[in-house]
Amino acid sequence: MTDTDGGIRSNANKKLYWPEGSSRYGDITIDCLTEMPRNVASSHCYEFKMSRMMIGGETKYFKLYHIYDWREHEIPQSEKQFVEIHQKIITDAERSNILIHSTEGTDSRVYMLTYFACIYSALAVELYTANPLEIIRGIRSKRYGGSIGKYEFAYVVKAFVALLFNNGKLANPSVRRMKLYSSYKKYLSNFLSHQSSMNSDLEQFLSFVNVLDSGKLDEYEAIFTNIGTMTSSDLLYSCRRFYIAVRNKYVKKTRYSDIVCLDSTAVTIRGQPSTDMESFIHANKFVYNTSDQKERKLILCQGPLDDTRDDMLDMIFRYNKWAQYFPEGNTSLMFESYFVTRTNYKGVDLNCISESEYVIEGNNGEGKFKFTVLNYHGWPDKSVPPEHLSIYELYKRIISFNTDNYIAIHCSAGVGRTGTLALIMYLIDTISLFPAFNPVARLRCLRQHRYGAVQRYNQFVFALLVVFQHYKEDIDEMDSSAFGKFHTLAREIFMRDGCIAKN
Repeated sequence: MTDTDGGIRSNANKKLYWPEGSSRYGDITIDCLTEMPRNVASSHCYEFKMSRMMIGGETKYFKLYHIYDWREHEIPQSEKQFVEIHQKIITDAERSNILIHSTEGTDSRVYMLTYFACIYSALAVELYTANPLEIIRGIRSKRYGGSIGKYEFAYVVKAFVALLFNNGKLANPSVRRMKLYSSYKKYLSNFLSHQSSMNSDLEQFLSFVNVLDSGKLDEYEAIFTNIGTMTSSDLLYSCRRFYIAVRNKYVKKTRYSDIVCLDSTAVTIRGQPSTDMESFIHANKFVYNTSDQKERKLILCQGPLDDTRDDMLDMIFRYNKWAQYFPEGNTSLMFESYFVTRTNYKGVDLNCISESEYVIEGNNGEGKFKFTVLNYHGWPDKSVPPEHLSIYELYKRIISFNTDNYIAIHCSAGVGRTGTLALIMYLIDTISLFPAFNPVARLRCLRQHRYGAVQRYNQFVFALLVVFQHYKEDIDEMDSSAFGKFHTLAREIFMRDGCIAKN
């Protein structure tokens, strides 16, 4: 299932993974035999042959259904598509295994369809006569996560009952069906009215706000830890420079042995290639395009140690960027390779932010340039600040520089607080860039650049809260109660985790 329209090879669909003709993956060959007639609304159906290219290798045939144009965070307008999927795909598959997935793996659309199909199939053969929630419980016992929002669950119930009417399982269908539709429409009235009040430029994000509730947050918490994770063997391969560093004299370049640094996005220093360990610094680049087609360039790194202060300055000098956090010192500082002068300083303000301006010069006459340091005071390690408005002010201060240079962000390890601020920037920067606002997908992308970014689930929720603050006026215009409801849910999570005091 995807968010996009039916243009099968349009730019929006270029991530579709199945071949149009023949393709080979290792010793397996996939052949697209034919595109079959459509029997489900908003769908394509293909028949494939899968062969293992070896002596005695077996051949299998399978059908692939691409259900398109069901946007994430969207409630379908009718149950027709669900009913057709069940009758013409799931029922037709008989005892075959069925794989269901969406663009980001198993989002709520996958669970909605799975719950619908399993509830109906179970009750149709009278395997269960109890509450359908017991069937959902059984599914969730086999797979972590599975929480869906209240409106999504209401749709599943409505589609299920409608199918019972269609198949003659319920008496007096004409009157009772109309009553069902009337009650469902009334229940969804707020949801539907909010859709008509959305700023069209922020439709993807506001659709997310409209459907977000405690159920959706429960699902995010269930999957948070596993987002973008690798196996131990994959980490050894993907972070080879880091593991070389921690096993020899370069161990002094790392603060924590369990916070790895990816090779693919690594920052290098000293003008040396990545093959030279003298170029190693615990830092990663994160470069992406924004919604307004600009390029944002971030560096996420650990805080400098006694043995890496000169490395930090070398990175600043070579990448010509300003640092998000920098240790305060005397007006002038002499390091091994660089001379740093602080030219201006603004003390800690009401938002817990201090600002320093520096000039850095190479000791060997390489030139000099200015950079600015913003230091946020009062964000506990592995936690969140006591309130979000000061971090929002920090974000606005960063953006006000309007720089095309690299922006370096770091805390102690360079993943928790650093990753949270980077996620805030990334979510706001790309608010309308993708077919749907999906913070899980954006977190996965961030972690593919800085492994382990955003250490705690409460930090993930905190990042969302700052994004909500940024678009509060648009949220209020759509639904005057939405911001307050999410703020309450977020604070409950912060209090539960001991990040803030209980009321």
